[in-house]
Amino acid sequence: MLSIISSMIDRVMNKVLAEDPLSIEGFHTQRRVYSALVPNVIFKGSYFEQSFISVFSEALRDLAAVAARESIGHCETKKTVFGVIRRNRLVRISEVLNRFEHQTQSKEQRHWPDWDAELAYILEGKGEKISTKVIVDVYAENSETGERLAFELKAPLPNSDITKVSKEKLFKLYYIEPSMIDHAYYALPYNPYNKRENYN
Repeated sequence: MLSIISSMIDRVMNKVLAEDPLSIEGFHTQRRVYSALVPNVIFKGSYFEQSFISVFSEALRDLAAVAARESIGHCETKKTVFGVIRRNRLVRISEVLNRFEHQTQSKEQRHWPDWDAELAYILEGKGEKISTKVIVDVYAENSETGERLAFELKAPLPNSDITKVSKEKLFKLYYIEPSMIDHAYYALPYNPYNKRENYN
């Protein structure tokens, strides 16, 4: 695991210092108003942070894969799952996800997530079979029980678009034929607020 962390730091430093360093001249040309108001050092820090977050996400997948291999046996990252899903299940997946896009402010009228009810509703969809593929962040198999697990591994403060795409992938994983997983999870690798009750 230490080698993964070390490699991550090396990749970040290589990216920001050699492969794709921040061009101050280019920054001044593209964002004249910002560069006139904010010191260069602030944007250098911001650029480094963006590069770090990007590489850190990859390293988290690698760390999850090491943990899965050590604890249950087999693991792959970015595994592509192919199969078919019935057309009306795809339609119902879109319906479920879109309910949360345009929410009313009234708590009484608001749609709240209900995983079991959503799965049951989608399962009722029939129709022709549509070719589908899903790329799984982390896929693991228990070498003793044969249980197959899929994880959407995301940063702990994702925006709503990322969450929507991940939930769509989880739904598809449950209904793709032939079945490729037993359980699918939306996983956040750590809590930035330390305690569960502080994480909304």
